Amino acid sequence: MPTIAVMSPKGGAGKSTVGLMLATTFNRNGASVAIMDNDPQKTLKKWKEGRKGELPVLTKCDIEIVADIDNDDFFDVLKDLRERNQIVILDTPGRATLVLSRVILRADLVLIPVRPSPEDIDQAIEAIKLIRAEMEGIGRTVAYACVMTETPGSDAFKSKIHKKFEEFARDENVPILQTQLRAREAFRTVFLDRIAVHELDPDQVSGVEKAIANAEELAGEVFSLLSPRKEDAA
Repeated sequence: MPTIAVMSPKGGAGKSTVGLMLATTFNRNGASVAIMDNDPQKTLKKWKEGRKGELPVLTKCDIEIVADIDNDDFFDVLKDLRERNQIVILDTPGRATLVLSRVILRADLVLIPVRPSPEDIDQAIEAIKLIRAEMEGIGRTVAYACVMTETPGSDAFKSKIHKKFEEFARDENVPILQTQLRAREAFRTVFLDRIAVHELDPDQVSGVEKAIANAEELAGEVFSLLSPRKEDAA
């Protein structure tokens, strides 16, 4: 089953947001989904623990989230989750560790969230270097792509630093997803209220429909990247 890793050396880049949007959207569309929360902050584990029952808008949200995984148990836990779920999402620690190397080794796709800020872009470049070093070490290609986060609602307001990162990506053959996770109140509220984006009340939170469409678009593009790998594996 596909395994998607979300990694960023810097906190606040949108790693947990990307992971949660993918997990809840895939789950809402009928896939069984598990998350391995390897981040010391345990943001996704806390989100799951803070949920108060099932809410009516989302017909189900039975995402399994495991955390506090010992290094020695990593491969066994991942194997078990892959056997019982259609999609596994790995939320990674924010620094180079043995766990991070193992995540890259086992991932079908690695996503690198990037906010359009100088600090985040510098850290994204470090993540790209790390992935490429791991690929050289294991002697095979690992599919990866950057996903821009916290961007304005329209590309008409794309920042200069965002454009410069796109130039860097073109020059260095770094793939960037077409879909961006826009800066939306809804994406912040899901963590505050321990709720899925599809469960938000549009009368209480602005831009819910656009946020849902944004999450669906992201999940669709990610799934399209996984599909060729599934066919190759067959």
